[in-house]
Amino acid sequence: MKKSTIYSDKYRGIAYSVSNRYVDGIGECWTYYLHIGLVQLPEDVREKFWLEPKVTEYKSMPISYDYYKEPLIADLDWHGGVTWYSKEAGIDGEPRVVKIGCDYQHLWDEGHSYQLTDVERDARHTIDTLHDMIPGMLKWCQGCGDYFKAENDERWCPVCDVKYNKEE
Repeated sequence: MKKSTIYSDKYRGIAYSVSNRYVDGIGECWTYYLHIGLVQLPEDVREKFWLEPKVTEYKSMPISYDYYKEPLIADLDWHGGVTWYSKEAGIDGEPRVVKIGCDYQHLWDEGHSYQLTDVERDARHTIDTLHDMIPGMLKWCQGCGDYFKAENDERWCPVCDVKYNKEE
């Protein structure tokens, strides 16, 4: 039997989730994912995150993506490297969202016990590297639903005047 717990939050305007699955015979299996709305990215890099699908011969996963070949994805500081990419939204004109992540089931992870705080710290570090690699990312306002550029430590939505803290 499998047991799974998913935690989610936002950091620096990017949604992320941390998953902890318990699998009989294996134990805890940690992963984290960034959920990136492509509208948040500067126009000149958006298409680099919307990867072309590759048809595979596997029935369990008929479509795959060469996410490890795109430097803006692969060169982010992931725990052990990026191991997941999927398109979560973007059909029929809805805003495009990708889910990109990594796992903690590498050979060097054996014998290590991770906690939620460890995995969340790593997810936030990956978001920091995303902001370092791609300056000018936009933030979504929970008040009015518009996107805006967060400036310095004071973060106000220019449309509805809602204030956000630095990490939100």
